[in-house]
Amino acid sequence: MEDYVALYGGAFDPFHHGHQYILDELKVLGFKKIILLPTGNSVFNKKLTPSNHRIHMINLAVTGVEISNYEILSMDNPSYTIDSIDHFLKEYPKICFVMGEDSFYQFKKWKDWHQLLNKIKILVINRGSNSKNFFNFIQSEKFTIENDFKKFITSANQLIYYHQGRGYNTSSSEIKMYLQNRELAECRKHLNKKILDYILEFNLYGVD
Repeated sequence: MEDYVALYGGAFDPFHHGHQYILDELKVLGFKKIILLPTGNSVFNKKLTPSNHRIHMINLAVTGVEISNYEILSMDNPSYTIDSIDHFLKEYPKICFVMGEDSFYQFKKWKDWHQLLNKIKILVINRGSNSKNFFNFIQSEKFTIENDFKKFITSANQLIYYHQGRGYNTSSSEIKMYLQNRELAECRKHLNKKILDYILEFNLYGVD
């Protein structure tokens, strides 16, 4: 596993326990190097919190993981994953791109998704939903899945690995709703205390 880098991209808006859960699962799987890649400009026109706040919140919660500002520094253009992959492949020839299960359902909408499958491995992590739904989706969309992680990591690309984990099914949009409604007890269940304090200090997500 030491020659494979786990590249985990996302808006992280805000960074919450579900994101931390995925990082923890990557360590369980044996990845020695993990890179967090916060989105610069959303391809799907999602309005994101300014990058300085998102980066700072990640730093409040995360240790032992590299945080890349590659997409943040490229904010004049949309953040296409294929462009980021081409950038990182120059330094890391073996990349495992990580996403939550909910993100993978949109994978065929991504730019050059066929090329992504050829260039890297795709690791999908369960978010707490019914795994049967995921495997039905895989079958209907004709993706090739490998159920043995060791075989997945040593085989050629074009494969998807689905990691069951323990699951975590709360989303950033739900947490934003809790914040906007000032349901702080719910927020504390899903956010690092330092991140919640930071959100309240800077009145992020409509909290005042």
